[in-house]
Amino acid sequence: MKKNLLIRSFGYGIMSAEVVPAPEKPARPNGDRSAPEGDALKMVRESGLRALEAALDPEDPNRVYLLMAEGHAPSRYELGQMEEEDWKRLKAAVTLAGSSRFSERLSMLVEDGGHPADQHA
Repeated sequence: MKKNLLIRSFGYGIMSAEVVPAPEKPARPNGDRSAPEGDALKMVRESGLRALEAALDPEDPNRVYLLMAEGHAPSRYELGQMEEEDWKRLKAAVTLAGSSRFSERLSMLVEDGGHPADQHA
């Protein structure tokens, strides 16, 4: 099964990249529908995204959180697409594999309207 990479931006240069199934396409003339499969980090590298750091999701090997060189303040849309589970997973990944720079950006994201439970912790 062919896989695609779903990229979501959360603001301040923090993104998630998740391997997801590609929509079914008709078979090629030779009948081959398959494509090489790889993990999320490999697909990110192949995509051309140049992340400063990557932190693998400890619960999902098909997801990686990225820290880009530059970022912007999060929009309401970006904050709105993050559910409580996304916040927990992002925080866990950064705690396990992120640097102080990654942690600082995550703190900025929380301060700028992140998950309400994080603002009181």
